[in-house]
Amino acid sequence: MLNASQEGIDLSRSKRVQPAVIRWTPRTIEIMAMIGDAVIMLGSAFVAFLIRFGDLDMPSGYLFPVALAIMLSLNIFRWRRLYDIDSYAHRTPQLFRLLGAQAMVATILLAIGFGSKTSADFSRVWFLSWMLIGFVGIALSFLLRAALVRAAQAKGMLRDRVLLVGDPERIGSFMGWLFGKSQRRISVLGVIATEGDSLERSHGCDVYSGLHHLPRLAEDLGPDRVILLFNWREQEDINACVRALRGLALDVELVLPRLGNAWVGRPIKTLDGLLAMNLMRAPLSSEAHLIKRIEDYVLAGILLLLVSPLFLLIAALIKLDSPGPVFYLQKRAGFQKREFSIFKFRTMRVEEAAAFRQATRDDNRVTRIGRILRATSIDELPQLINVLRGDMSLVGPRPHEVSMNADYAGRIDDYLVRHGIKPGITGWAQVNGARGETRTLQDMERRLRYDLAYVDNWSLWLDLQILLRTAGVFLFQKNAY
Repeated sequence: MLNASQEGIDLSRSKRVQPAVIRWTPRTIEIMAMIGDAVIMLGSAFVAFLIRFGDLDMPSGYLFPVALAIMLSLNIFRWRRLYDIDSYAHRTPQLFRLLGAQAMVATILLAIGFGSKTSADFSRVWFLSWMLIGFVGIALSFLLRAALVRAAQAKGMLRDRVLLVGDPERIGSFMGWLFGKSQRRISVLGVIATEGDSLERSHGCDVYSGLHHLPRLAEDLGPDRVILLFNWREQEDINACVRALRGLALDVELVLPRLGNAWVGRPIKTLDGLLAMNLMRAPLSSEAHLIKRIEDYVLAGILLLLVSPLFLLIAALIKLDSPGPVFYLQKRAGFQKREFSIFKFRTMRVEEAAAFRQATRDDNRVTRIGRILRATSIDELPQLINVLRGDMSLVGPRPHEVSMNADYAGRIDDYLVRHGIKPGITGWAQVNGARGETRTLQDMERRLRYDLAYVDNWSLWLDLQILLRTAGVFLFQKNAY
């Protein structure tokens, strides 16, 4: 048995440590952020009214859309996970998400105004000013909160305080994962092991041997939760821990058996009363598939109508520049590795059948008009036909040539995960600069990281964001040739 103490904690005390009157926790931060955003939305409405009308005497009729906007904002921001403590670690993506959420609020308010025929009762200048000032205010508030949260986390604050109880093997495994990934979220106050001598000290935490320490430690340390790390077969130990903690207001949680770091955090479901861990899921639900298909058909159809005159001009230029067909068809690996023929404007001279070779800088196979088409990515426009045929999507991982795809599938782990969603004309990798020739394995691994991030985080807003960014990328790209 180890007679240890941690950070001045005296186990001989019988009185529980009294918590502070107000303790800053992730939930406290969320509540304060919601109150702050509500105040900003209300205040920005009055500021916009002052700018438009020169005074603060806002009619009572204006307060209804203000109250509605506050309720919508808070709920949409929570739905978009803008108040999650982890969101403050990724400021730039969250600002884009905040912009999308604010645009959604404005769209809903406008729809209600037009639907109820009350939009004429409000000043358009006031509404636009209010939305803009509100967004700027909330964005600045978010950045300030992010700085404060990061500073607090660096000092060890805003963490869940836990007491670990279990067998040494599972405690060691859990601590290894914890100190590798979640130190900012969890603070271990103490460890109780069934055989503590085999652990001695675990990542700087004192270890106590024997479950009889549990009631006293739970009282003295005042943890937010007690985490049990036992094999599910060890029912007697689990029941003993629960009985020992019944008189305390604590969360007690039993961690599922670890199947490896890759499965940490996977959702738990029930199958007619049986617990099951969801080890893998389809990237898109049936509803998401439908939304993405509608998005593809509507936007691709509109774009194809708009660029059809350009198709005729490009076809003529290609025929005048070099002999051969206007379109170039190539086998690509698509959704669930199914092969399809991709359409592109021909940008190279017609040659006898040869093994696939990626285009390189100053490639002598590229025609004069082909260089312009490739540099502007106009050669990709015929893939709108592939979208309407169902082979591709507007946004998704770029499809690779079949032999190239097979080569990388055998060299990079998780490469085939990118086939869980339809390939796209543009994608998250492309707008982040991971496009063009892949000279090294690291180039493809970088592209794959972006592809997998897109597969795991698809949303309609992300697709629209990528489409908007694509125009700028194609105009100023440096690695297309």
